[in-house]
Amino acid sequence: TLTISGERGSSGVTVQIRDNGTGIAPEQLERATQMFQRLSLTDSGLGIGLASVQRIVEHHHGDLHLTSDGRTFTEVAITVPDPTPHR
Repeated sequence: TLTISGERGSSGVTVQIRDNGTGIAPEQLERATQMFQRLSLTDSGLGIGLASVQRIVEHHHGDLHLTSDGRTFTEVAITVPDPTPHR
């Protein structure tokens, strides 16, 4: 199950994407956004998804934060500066 939420705060616009999959092991979290980093032996992906997202977010002067308990969920929180001024 994917849960997507968003909010506008003082640091910008944040979108959170959370799944209830198997999670990412704590020792893999730091390198999960590195290019060609596959997170499991059974992962058939190329390891470019999170790395590509990280680059796009950085291009927009934003921040990507990855959280997981290693067993039951993973959450990606992306914050980018608010593109519209507050009135």
